[in-house]
Amino acid sequence: LSATAAKAENQWRIDAVPYYAYVFYDDASVKDNGHLAGAYLYMGYGLNHLLEAEYDYTHLDFDGTFNLTQHDISATYNNFSKKNWKFRFGGHYMTGDDTATDGAWLAWTGANYFVPYNWDLGMDFYYSDYSDFTPSMNVFQVTPHYGFNFLKSVKTMFRSDTTYYYI
Repeated sequence: LSATAAKAENQWRIDAVPYYAYVFYDDASVKDNGHLAGAYLYMGYGLNHLLEAEYDYTHLDFDGTFNLTQHDISATYNNFSKKNWKFRFGGHYMTGDDTATDGAWLAWTGANYFVPYNWDLGMDFYYSDYSDFTPSMNVFQVTPHYGFNFLKSVKTMFRSDTTYYYI
């Protein structure tokens, strides 16, 4: 599902993608089967503003012993207003049968400097809160990253990325 305006500078682009997947754990000793369903939404305004949102529903059967159901919702705003920069922030919330992750949330922000079709360098920050986990757990993560493109041609391009995760 997509709606795209002709002139990108001050027009909206909206894409929505529903999805479904059946999960089958062949020869697994604990998990039996399950399914995942959800929708992804892309809303861009002009060339500088982008909002991405997603909803996921997950249900897993554990060989008749118990079932796990979880709902996830995520959203990220990206801003490209400053030349060669991308700024972003967002969040993720979970609710479901698993007491350790029910009510857990994650927030993030980051900045990325890029030279189009050449290289980029950025830093992201994440904070997770698992209040219902025993004992309660909060996690802070810093993730610097660097990437560059090489062997570029009209139809193809190879890319190398390096990311460091400090948790």
